[in-house]
Amino acid sequence: MLKTTALTNTHNALNAKMVAFSGYNMPIWYNSAKDEHLAVRQAVGIFDVSHMGMVHFTGPKAFDQLQALCTNNIEKTKNNRMIYTMILNEDGGILDDVMVGHNDDLGAYFMVINAANKEKIIAWFLTHGVAASDMEIHFDDYGLLAIQGPRMASVIPNVLGIDLTQMKPFQSELLPIFNSQALITRSGYTGEDGIEISAPHSTIVAIWEACLSAGVTPCGLAARDSLRIEYGLPLYGHELGESITPLQTRYQWVLGWETPFIGVNALRKHKEKPTLKTVGLQFDQRCLPRQGHHILDGGTITSGTFSPVLNAPIAMAMVPASIQIGDTVTVAIRQHQVQATVCTLPFI
Repeated sequence: MLKTTALTNTHNALNAKMVAFSGYNMPIWYNSAKDEHLAVRQAVGIFDVSHMGMVHFTGPKAFDQLQALCTNNIEKTKNNRMIYTMILNEDGGILDDVMVGHNDDLGAYFMVINAANKEKIIAWFLTHGVAASDMEIHFDDYGLLAIQGPRMASVIPNVLGIDLTQMKPFQSELLPIFNSQALITRSGYTGEDGIEISAPHSTIVAIWEACLSAGVTPCGLAARDSLRIEYGLPLYGHELGESITPLQTRYQWVLGWETPFIGVNALRKHKEKPTLKTVGLQFDQRCLPRQGHHILDGGTITSGTFSPVLNAPIAMAMVPASIQIGDTVTVAIRQHQVQATVCTLPFI
């Protein structure tokens, strides 16, 4: 049986198109994926991303534990900072990509885990040095909202009664919202300015309703996907996975080679071997590129969509190192062979 979020009844009341995603019943769109996409690019939209998992690390060994589990240097989380990092297996394959931060007012480290990987990652932690008593797992009692767009900073503080003027990108604050303490982070999976709000279910519902009453556009997972592809952002199970190492991604900067993270020795060996790389593909011909479509020149598409901003099909792909930016490649899409130009990411 599919899990639900605190907002499922609200999604149904809005006649959202609901689909199964990572074990949850989630909105794919409300009215139009294109309109929701453009609302985030031009104004402000709100996403229910409560299927993702929030964990607080409270034990005295939290820093050392996270430093062993995460590729990036946890020292960077000082002063309420948040970092993007990966969790690897011993062979250097990616178990998940996560956001990790430390908030002084919370008095703990926190981590946001991808929905499909929550149980896997918690099990990994428990078998790699983290005691159950050192974790507060908020999968079932907290929700998570993402509010994104160029008008976020001018609209949302007034709606929620909060001050974001001192909050820089990739910082966190613990702020009162509707009589509850909410953990707010400032990042975004769309390429736009945005915040994420983690709070108890009742507060999540109140925030959602207040934002919609103020004219913020509710957005589903379809727009979230097309937005992240336009900005060349990876999705676990597409650009990332256990058979992929960080060396094959655009995010080698998450590797703190000086830190003792699990998988570092395997990666040092992988550095000496030829590998695939991640690039963008832009198509002139109308088509719908999707994950798994084969590139005849070598490689495979990992994500594809139609870009509402560029008014053209775009895709991300893993290709051999011999393929260069500006090259033309041929992609097999159903019964057709379609030409695409290799380009840098992001697309916009």
